[in-house]
Amino acid sequence: MPTNSQSIVGILSELEHQGLSVTSHNAYNGTWFIKGEGIFLGYIATSDELIELKDENRLDLSGIKSLG
Repeated sequence: MPTNSQSIVGILSELEHQGLSVTSHNAYNGTWFIKGEGIFLGYIATSDELIELKDENRLDLSGIKSLG
C-alpha cells in the first residue's frame, strides 16, 4: 500500500496531466493551491482532501470546487 507522500505525488501528477497548475500553498500543513480557470481563480485543498477526492473518483476541477 502506498504511503501518503507517494499517493499525493501521483495525485498531483494526475491534476497536472488534466492541465491544472498545482503549487505548494503551505508545506507545514500540507495544503496545495490549484489554479482554476481565469487569471485570479484558484482553490486551496489539503493533501487529505485530494486523497479523498481520488478515492471517490472525483479528482478533477469540479471535485476540487466542491470542497469550498
